[in-house]
Amino acid sequence: MAAWLDAPMLATADPDPSGGRFPLVLLAQGNGQSAPDQAPLAEYLASHGYVVATSPSPMRISEPLVDEASVGARAEEQAADLAFVRAALDARPDVAPGPVGIVAHSFGARGALLLAMRDSSVAALVSLDGGIGTATARASLESAPSFDARAARAPILHVYERLDRFMAPDLGLLRSLAAAKRWTVEAPSLHHHLFTDLGAATIGHASLRPALGASAETAVAYASVAGATLAFLDGYVRRDPAARRRFERGPAWPALGRLELLR
Repeated sequence: MAAWLDAPMLATADPDPSGGRFPLVLLAQGNGQSAPDQAPLAEYLASHGYVVATSPSPMRISEPLVDEASVGARAEEQAADLAFVRAALDARPDVAPGPVGIVAHSFGARGALLLAMRDSSVAALVSLDGGIGTATARASLESAPSFDARAARAPILHVYERLDRFMAPDLGLLRSLAAAKRWTVEAPSLHHHLFTDLGAATIGHASLRPALGASAETAVAYASVAGATLAFLDGYVRRDPAARRRFERGPAWPALGRLELLR
């Protein structure tokens, strides 16, 4: 643990501007999480030419989530927080105008979806074991003021796992978003908590794996999820034809299942 927590990030604090403008990616945090929980993924995406920004989970800002009935209201809060971050960065000289992407973990996928329904500049949404791929609190989310299935037009990549019963996959909500292209892919070696910095830790700190319920396969799976996330953003935010073809043709990444396009 000490070696992991003392390990430096590759990023540099307050670097000189590199010049140019880069697409924006918003990170929607899971329940109770904040910037450190997705810091390795944020650094990875930034190293490939994105400006990456996040805000804490609404459950850290106001109060914990108390029941499923309040999920829709809390997702609206998170959508508003993400919209605030997006507006705050509009004036940055390194942020390119135009399409933005959202990468969301767990509960954060709900707020990310609501923002995508409200903001047509959202060009891609990556759900990392997000709640939009379960039946939990679906009715509450669908009753949120911003929810409009017809307005969800941004392509969606939903990565899921079957190891944790509380995240049992249910694609009913995703299937209802017929105006959007939606892909699903299973990450067989990732528990829900391993879609965060804990999953990244299994790559360079193998001695942590037993405590995290992880294995060598977990490390490969986390890296594959990060690679698929980057390719999806490149394809639909940067509009890179080669990256987009990886999804149109349905190839798999190492340690991930078969990529499925929902019909």
